[in-house]
Amino acid sequence: MLALLVLFFLGKSNIFQGNRSEAVINEQKFKLEVVSNDKERVRGLGGRNNICDSCGMLFQFPTPGKYSFWMKDMKFPLDIIWISGNKIIYIAKNVSPDYQGTINPPDLADKVLELNGGKCDKDGIKEGDIINF
Repeated sequence: MLALLVLFFLGKSNIFQGNRSEAVINEQKFKLEVVSNDKERVRGLGGRNNICDSCGMLFQFPTPGKYSFWMKDMKFPLDIIWISGNKIIYIAKNVSPDYQGTINPPDLADKVLELNGGKCDKDGIKEGDIINF
C-alpha cells in the first residue's frame, strides 16, 4: 500500500504526462502540446494552419535561459509567453507569421508557451500572472 502511495505522488510531481498537459491562466484552461527535445522545438507550430482557441504549445527547457523564438514556417500569428517557474515574465503579443527576426526575452525562463495571436489581450493574460499546470 505504501509503495502505491509513493508511486502515486511521484507520478503527480511530474506536471507533464507524456507530451500533453493542461494549464490554467486567469481561470482560462488550455490544452497543451508539450515539446522538450531540440527537433520538436525547432519545428514548433511551423507548417500548421491553426490551433484551437483553447490550445497551445509549451516548450520546456532543461535549464533557465534567454531562449529566442522565430516565426519560421508559421501560417498564423502567435502570442509568445516566457515563463519562469509558474510566473509569466514576458509576452510578445500578436507576432505576425511574416516576422523575419528573432524575439528575445529580457529575463531567464525555463518554459515558453505559444498561443493564438491576440489571445493574451482577449483573456487578460499579462506579465506577472501565474500559470498552474
